[in-house]
Amino acid sequence: MPITRTPIIDDDGSGTSGTVIDNAWKQEFYNQIDAVAGGTWIDIPYNAADYTANTGTWTFNAAGLLTWRYCVVGRIVFFLLDLGGTHTLSAATFSLSIKLPTAVLPTKSISVPMVYYLPTVNGTGLFQIQPAATKLDMLRDFLGTTFPATAAQTCFFRAAWFYSIA
Repeated sequence: MPITRTPIIDDDGSGTSGTVIDNAWKQEFYNQIDAVAGGTWIDIPYNAADYTANTGTWTFNAAGLLTWRYCVVGRIVFFLLDLGGTHTLSAATFSLSIKLPTAVLPTKSISVPMVYYLPTVNGTGLFQIQPAATKLDMLRDFLGTTFPATAAQTCFFRAAWFYSIA
């Protein structure tokens, strides 16, 4: 839990009026304590524009967004992604992509396993994030196998990962 950021104000000795004293130093100090002590989980709100496919259109039902959040602890960011619901792919596609929060973009390539289930296809795929990329890419496998085009169907994508933002 972050420390409350109350500036010190004291011109007349009452502590209630006057000039802010050393507030910049105090904020920097408290930020360092918060970074070491641990972060708070931040939910990433659903936005249909954040879900794309490299070929065709990926339409994902907002009601299916179970968990999409991150937490920063020091210089490490933790992600949890648990999507489940109805989706439609207008064409077979090599990768599905989800926009990342700009506050925690990685500086190095990251690849983590993910589990996916579509009624016609399921297995273990891969999440990939490239340095300076603003999205994570979900790949069905290392071979470039496409996700099939589908009408509305229930799907699940699940993964958890962490990386350094140093």
